[in-house]
Amino acid sequence: MSSNLPPVDEILKIREQIKALKAREAELKALIVSGEASTEGHFVRARLITRKSKRFDRQAAEVELGDLTRFLVETKVTILKLEAIKDDDFDLVE
Repeated sequence: MSSNLPPVDEILKIREQIKALKAREAELKALIVSGEASTEGHFVRARLITRKSKRFDRQAAEVELGDLTRFLVETKVTILKLEAIKDDDFDLVE
């Protein structure tokens, strides 16, 4: 995809679109899960699957075992954080 926007501005635009799409997906999923919308479409069929999952309760482990920081493993992560150049509220041109 080519754009006349500088790459950081294009990333901002993409993130805004992703946020809007995720919100819409959540709305549609809620309709399907509640039974207000059909699980059948023209192109796909939705299956509702409920699974149990487990997570590590760090607070409970620390109560039982004490400080867990000796078990932490350091990793390197690169994060691309965008900051507005101006205080203006702006809309990027598509």
